[in-house]
Amino acid sequence: ILFTIFFLISKPNSKVWKKMILISITVICILLPYISRLISKFFNKIIQTNKNNNEVVLFISSCLVLSLLCGFVLPSSVIASSPIEFSFLGNTSNPISYVISSFFVFAGLFLLWPFIIYRLFGSKTKISLTIIFFLVAVLSLVNVYFLKTSYGYLNAFFIFTDTSGIENIPTLYFIIPLITVCVSLVLYLIINYFNKNLVLFFAQI
Repeated sequence: ILFTIFFLISKPNSKVWKKMILISITVICILLPYISRLISKFFNKIIQTNKNNNEVVLFISSCLVLSLLCGFVLPSSVIASSPIEFSFLGNTSNPISYVISSFFVFAGLFLLWPFIIYRLFGSKTKISLTIIFFLVAVLSLVNVYFLKTSYGYLNAFFIFTDTSGIENIPTLYFIIPLITVCVSLVLYLIINYFNKNLVLFFAQI
């Protein structure tokens, strides 16, 4: 608060967007304890209203993984491969804005709307959704970190400079996803029926 007041007084001619960002951060910092309590109460209520706590924790964890992976990690890596291609495009000089907007889009796609749908249906549909999102999250991680190859650079028009990795796909890349699906199903059964603490273990990993 003191820093914000000092900045506003010492630099009254600074740009409006800088003042707004600083004030917004200050307000968030002030309200952070109350926000954390509301979030904690919200998630505790969600878990208490579900018969299977492991199921809802696993579902939310899978949604978070997909949101962060697709909305933050992948766009950041694409931009980091050639930052100049994504800078000074139109009125956008900083490519970080693309990452922020991408994260909110995928958070809505993989976290907000799936959770709303999850809450609308019964236990059988919830179990099916949990399995589907858990499988998609595991397959996405495997696809990103284990089945990757070199595609060269990606320009602002989303065109790869080297397409040989797409044209010559190894047979192993088709076998590993099938194995991953089987392993994911086994993990889900173990988490859901045998050991409750495994949910927290996998979440920490």
